Amino acid sequence: MIDNENMVKETEIIEGGYLDFGFTLYRVRIEVKDNPKDETGSSCVVKITIEYEVKEEAIANASLATIEPFVVLMKFANEHLLSSS
Repeated sequence: MIDNENMVKETEIIEGGYLDFGFTLYRVRIEVKDNPKDETGSSCVVKITIEYEVKEEAIANASLATIEPFVVLMKFANEHLLSSS
């Protein structure tokens, strides 16, 4: 799902990847919002939500559902944007 007006992107794994590790649902939602603390409007806040369900026999794999890869990506994007301005 892509909602450009509200700056929301949502994706769901439908085969492979996390489903191969016992997940029955793995959905990521990324929302970009204006930073309410920035009066210049030159920064934003990114909210990342992971929704998942995992089979009982694969419950140990639930720890794979983390936002850490997205945090690394956001830090990289931030550094790139700051260095190119």
